Amino acid sequence: MRSIADKFHEKYIPEPNSGCWLWLGSLTKGYGKMGIRVERNVYRTAYAHQVSYMLHKGEIPDGLSVCHTCDTPICVNPDHLWLGTQEDNLQDMKKKDRSGWKLNTAQRDAIRADKRSAPIIAKEYGVAREYVFQLKRERNHQTIGDSP
Repeated sequence: MRSIADKFHEKYIPEPNSGCWLWLGSLTKGYGKMGIRVERNVYRTAYAHQVSYMLHKGEIPDGLSVCHTCDTPICVNPDHLWLGTQEDNLQDMKKKDRSGWKLNTAQRDAIRADKRSAPIIAKEYGVAREYVFQLKRERNHQTIGDSP
C-alpha cells in the first residue's frame, strides 16, 4: 500500500516562476484535498496544504491554521506555509490588502465574467487570486462587500 507521502508527491507540479507547488488533485473550497487513511478501514479528507505541512514540518497544534505566504490556495510548497491563528491570517490579508471590500458590485460582476486567468485578473484589480476564484465560483456573491 502506498504511503500518504507517496500519494501526496504524485499530485502537484512545481511552478518555476513563483516557486509554488500547484496541487493537481481534487479541490474543495479552492484548496487542494486528498483522502488519507486514519486507521484500518477509516479514511478522511484532508486539505493538501495541511498534509504538506505535516509531512515536511510536523504536527499542526490545536487552534492554529496552515496559512500561505504566497496567497495561492492550491500551493502545497512547505516553504510557502506557516502556522498562525485565524486572526493572524486575517491580519496578513489586511497587511497585503488582499480583501475585496474595496470593489463595487460592477467590478465584482466584471471579474465573474472575465475569461482571463485568476492571477492576471487579481493583479489588475489589486485583490488576491483566491478572491477571484471565490467570485468566479460565486460563493461570495452575497458576502464580500454586498449588503445582505
